Order: sequence, then structure tokens, then C-alpha cells
Amino acid sequence: MVTILSDFITDCLRGIFDTDGSFTFKKNHKKVNYYPVVKLYMKSKPLIKQVAELLLIYGIESNVQYDVKAFDKRGFISITHQLHINGKRMIGKFMEVIGTSNPKHETKYLLWRKKGFVKPGSKLHERMSELGLNYTKFIKD
Repeated sequence: MVTILSDFITDCLRGIFDTDGSFTFKKNHKKVNYYPVVKLYMKSKPLIKQVAELLLIYGIESNVQYDVKAFDKRGFISITHQLHINGKRMIGKFMEVIGTSNPKHETKYLLWRKKGFVKPGSKLHERMSELGLNYTKFIKD
């Protein structure tokens, strides 16, 4: 029963990050974007709090900011809540425990593991080519 519940939680977290999360890389005093960050921005404060608490149960530390003003492309202001998972150790733990089913995120992670950085603005097909992958690798049953 505990394993089923744990699998359900990690599957739910994976789904949230696959659909609403992003995987980016910062320069942090280097010339290349090498420092990994998983980001999640949400309108729901209770949900982002629960996500942070569940991640912590699995040993994944995150930084959460509440009530952040954000401007959309049209110039409208909205209030969001932001969760960031930072650094090599926590990203490694996140990918080991939660993982991803999103090819966009997976190829960024794999390329970062291979090269130590990811070029900003790189496209999925570029990353797949650089990794020697074809699209069928990402088609799930």
C-alpha cells in the first residue's frame, strides 16, 4: 500500500512538472548556462505549498516565493507563487525520484549531463540531434 501511494505521489508530481514546470540553466558567473534550475509557477498557493512539502518528503529541497507580481506579454499583472529547485545535487535527486516524461525537459537534462551546459533557446530537435536521439525514443506505449 505504501509503495502504491508513493508511486501515485511521484506520478502526480511528475505530471505537474511536465505540464507546468520549466527546466532552465543560469550562467552564475560563468560564460555558459551550466547551473540547473527547475521552476514551477502557479496561481494556487495551497497547491504550490503541497508540492514543496511532498518534494521535501523525498529529500528534494526547493525555494518557494509567494505572492510574486508577474507581468504577462500583454502587460497585465498577475500574482503567482514560485517554486525553484536549484543546483546539481537537487536536480539529480529530482530526476532520480520524480523524473520527467516531457521530451523537452528530458533532452535538456540529458544534454546538460553530457556537456555540462545547455545553450539558451535551443530547440528540441537540436538537442535530440546533439544527443544522437530520434523522435521514436520519446514515443510512449
